[in-house]
Amino acid sequence: MKTRQRFLKKTFTPSKEICVTYKSGEAIFRMHFHNFYELDIITDGSGVSNLNGKTIKFQKNTAFFLSPKDFHDIIPDTTLHITNLQISNDTMNRCFPNCASMKGSCSFFDNDVTVDVNEICTLIAKGNRNTDYLNSLLTALIRLLFSQPATLTAPDSGKNVTHNIINYVNEHYKENPSLETLSKIFDRTPNYISSRFKAVTGETYKTYLKQLKLDSALKLLISTDLSVTDICYESGYETISHFNREFKNYFGRSPSQVRNSLDSETSL
Repeated sequence: MKTRQRFLKKTFTPSKEICVTYKSGEAIFRMHFHNFYELDIITDGSGVSNLNGKTIKFQKNTAFFLSPKDFHDIIPDTTLHITNLQISNDTMNRCFPNCASMKGSCSFFDNDVTVDVNEICTLIAKGNRNTDYLNSLLTALIRLLFSQPATLTAPDSGKNVTHNIINYVNEHYKENPSLETLSKIFDRTPNYISSRFKAVTGETYKTYLKQLKLDSALKLLISTDLSVTDICYESGYETISHFNREFKNYFGRSPSQVRNSLDSETSL
């Protein structure tokens, strides 16, 4: 049985400017974002990821580039093995001065590239003290993986109704689409949509929609100066009391407490 893992680190915490970790397991990483850059290189396994509303079926030899602007999730079909690189904003700025305009992307690479990718990741993981050397390795890795235009469309895009429905919800969650609304748009019964949502995401439709709204609210709290009231409505809630209650139940703190803690950190 797959477990769910919350992964909402908002700041870059590793002591190194580039942190390499090797992950394995079947955990579902629900929709989240980071305040740093990230590379996820799938070395074995398969699954589905949603990157900024685009559904991507991935497998071995798939690489994801993620910027602080990007939302994504990971839903494994099998046990995954991932080489994960977390990269500080300063490092990315040094390697790619235009990185602020870089968006999340996905690349599928050939087996003959795998040896070079693994070797570069191993060298970065060793943590050479020469910053210029590490930066050159990172630059080479990103160019090697993303030298071709990334394709963000799933191989079966347009054929899989469930993924099309999920894409629609990811793009229109602020409108609070009901199962009945989705039923009319996609010509499927509400019961069918509900059961397929549970099968693919591991969540009920109601829970999935709530998570999208609350994760969006958290990002707005962290990255903007919008008031809590404005964030409430911007995230698809109709009343501030309902928003405050669901946010606290989900994150363990109220929106105001999160905002106040961020203000305290900034003043230090």
